[in-house]
Amino acid sequence: MNRNSLIRSASAVILVVLALGIASNASAATGYAFIDSIAEFFGLETAESTARSAEMADPNAAAPMAMFTACTYSSTGSTAWNTASTWSVSAGCPSGTIPGTTVGNSDTVVIQTGDTVTLNTSPSQTLAALTIGGTTSNSASALTMNTNTTLNVAGAVQVGDSASNQRKGTLTFASGSILTAGSLTVGGIAAQGSTVVMTSGGTLTVSGASTITSGSTITAGTGAINVGGNWTNNGTFTANTSTVI
Repeated sequence: MNRNSLIRSASAVILVVLALGIASNASAATGYAFIDSIAEFFGLETAESTARSAEMADPNAAAPMAMFTACTYSSTGSTAWNTASTWSVSAGCPSGTIPGTTVGNSDTVVIQTGDTVTLNTSPSQTLAALTIGGTTSNSASALTMNTNTTLNVAGAVQVGDSASNQRKGTLTFASGSILTAGSLTVGGIAAQGSTVVMTSGGTLTVSGASTITSGSTITAGTGAINVGGNWTNNGTFTANTSTVI
């Protein structure tokens, strides 16, 4: 081998080593394609084109996660919102997570009958929907908001399940707590007795329709209610010293 060939081969080896270093911090396809381009530049041939990244990719590599996931979280007991064991999650969604905290997700939350969940945090992500009054038994359920917590729901907030009068729901605000909703229905069925309680204050903002079903109640207390759509009151609304806009 003459001197020029030696220099050429040595240069190729150095550049390939550099390429492998790049490949270790990039995808297989990127790294191998770069090696192929180096080989072509120096007039070298590889035994088999390394650019066939599909063939050379790790078969055990995990597939990329979907950008958006629609997950349903159902309560499993009467505990705090930000406790992972409070929730069971629908198939295909990450276990051990908390609703409203995964970026890109569109979470639906169901407070199952018999459970009282305390909102002791302000979820960073907007929920798709919220139901207080699940389907596991004929008993009541509740969501209690702590002071200065915020919960945003793009779609419907349903207080009480429509299958039974016994599946009533209670939503309780605290001072400084804020709930925004696309729509609000209090009472899933006539004479159910579901309630929204704002005696300690709080702010409820509904961009769409608000409905109080016969037999159910909103006690506004010292809270503030902002209504963007139709207001239908077939139940009881107690204004107290509240502000309704």
